[in-house]
Amino acid sequence: MRQRALLFAAAANLLGGLSYLWQKLALAGLPPLTVTAGRNLIGIVLLFLWAKRRNSVQWVYPRQDALRLFIVGICAYAIPLTLGIVGLQWSTASNASILILLEPAAILVFARILLGEQLRPRHIVGVACGLFGAMFIVTEDADISGILQNEHFKGNAILFAHGILWGLYSPLIRDLSRKYDPVSLTLSVMTIAMLVLGPAALTERHRWLDHPDQLSQALIYTAILGVAGSFASTVLWTLALRNIQANTMATFVFLQPLAGVASGVLLLNEHLTSEAIVGSVLIAVGILAVTLNRSKKEPEPPL
Repeated sequence: MRQRALLFAAAANLLGGLSYLWQKLALAGLPPLTVTAGRNLIGIVLLFLWAKRRNSVQWVYPRQDALRLFIVGICAYAIPLTLGIVGLQWSTASNASILILLEPAAILVFARILLGEQLRPRHIVGVACGLFGAMFIVTEDADISGILQNEHFKGNAILFAHGILWGLYSPLIRDLSRKYDPVSLTLSVMTIAMLVLGPAALTERHRWLDHPDQLSQALIYTAILGVAGSFASTVLWTLALRNIQANTMATFVFLQPLAGVASGVLLLNEHLTSEAIVGSVLIAVGILAVTLNRSKKEPEPPL
């Protein structure tokens, strides 16, 4: 079960990395908040159909769990999704790539505070290798000092908060993922998120037809984001958390820039640089550090 969970974690983050490409293509014809709400709505429909087929739809939870679900849906899902796209309007894609690397560090901190998970040497080594590897990739054409430039300060501050808040998701939902069906649980989280994403998208309704020549393409890639990102990636992430610690999940986040590089090389004919190769090797070392060097003294209880 643990090996399968590790595969789920890898798949979830690879899909997450590919979502940057799909999002870029969708934004050519639709405004950002509309794309975000649209992909989330598609994810909700697919999750509902799947959960209904399995007779696992659940809308009512004990008060304490319902409160945690509400916090996850708003603070750890809807808000970071929204902040990520809004921050890009006042910053650059390169800065966003760098600042999202705050998420793994935030997962380690929140896992310690909320779950009491011990920060072991293998976690430190894994995150350090992953961080250095990801930095090799995302700073290849970017100057990290650009994060401090005044012209991008507003956007970078928003992207900083975006990375930190994503770090809340895994620690907050891990205990719930062990108690409830992951499909129904993800459905509940994404439905709660629509309380924020729906009204946000409506504020852009005057821009929905700004690019009619690219609208069909935007709708296609929004659908792909909904199926592969909001639906598949989120369910896989939740499934993985049932059998591995949030600390372990943190290192897998570094697969996202790796997936971004791979998609650029395979789909956009971009050049595979030596920096990308070095970064990929370091990320692989980091993941191996947390998956193959597991201490026997660190139990991860089964379902």
